[in-house]
Amino acid sequence: MPNATSSKKPAVAAVEDVDTSYLDGLIGYNARRAALAVIGVFLERMAVYDLRPVDFSVLSLIAHNPGITSRQLCGTLGILPPNLVGMINALAGRNLILRQPHPTDGRATGLHLTDSGARLMREA
Repeated sequence: MPNATSSKKPAVAAVEDVDTSYLDGLIGYNARRAALAVIGVFLERMAVYDLRPVDFSVLSLIAHNPGITSRQLCGTLGILPPNLVGMINALAGRNLILRQPHPTDGRATGLHLTDSGARLMREA
């Protein structure tokens, strides 16, 4: 009867240097790595303002589109309405935005930056 250990293949030694040449040639891999690096820098710089990327995007759209509606924000940013409600409430709670009646649609509310919100966007 053969020894049980003799039928096993020898263990492969761990590599010294990891070969990333295949991944380095993939556009998607490199795009993702670049995006992660950029997001990391953004998060670091925006931490002082307590802004996440989505908060900054919402505030930017409001700044450049005074009176934009929540529905328009959802469509533009691909955010589900229930998720946007929490963001809008949080930004309003920080006195960065305010809601005003839409001039032509009585059911809609337009979003505007407050003076504090405009100042934050200039600084950020």
